[in-house]
Amino acid sequence: MRSFDLGRVFGLVIIPVGSLQLLLTTEDQIACLRCVHGHLAPGGRLAFELDNASIAVMAEWLTYRRGILQRNPQRDYRHPVTGRQVYSWGSREYHPSQQRYIGRSVTEEVDDHGVVVRRTYGQPMEARYFHRSEVEHLLGRWGFEVEALYSDVSKSEFRGDSPSMILVAQRRE
Repeated sequence: MRSFDLGRVFGLVIIPVGSLQLLLTTEDQIACLRCVHGHLAPGGRLAFELDNASIAVMAEWLTYRRGILQRNPQRDYRHPVTGRQVYSWGSREYHPSQQRYIGRSVTEEVDDHGVVVRRTYGQPMEARYFHRSEVEHLLGRWGFEVEALYSDVSKSEFRGDSPSMILVAQRRE
């Protein structure tokens, strides 16, 4: 994401599902935006999704949720091979001075009686969180103009308590 040359330009570049948050330093984020800008045709668009940094959620994970696993029912699913129910759990460890968090996950596959038959621990994932004004400033600095900001893929209006930010930015000349 930081260094690529595909030898052509595009009308649209998409950075999916919070991938930009895996770039932990400002230098890496700038390098990515520079590459994207160079691969966009004049007037081309960049679209990407980020978690919306919620101070209330951070406060919960820094205090009473600290170190615990919490169910993530929106990530539960049926195992495609066994047909068993799989339950998802997760926790976050926030580091506000670095604008980073470490996410941890556990999944449990259960039989028809609710007995756990398989438990899988995911690798810790470190990500950076952004604030809206910070993202808008970063985009403006590197040749983009924010055209739209949504809270989800249905283009719902963005609000401060929206869980996600979906930005569409146009390349300026």
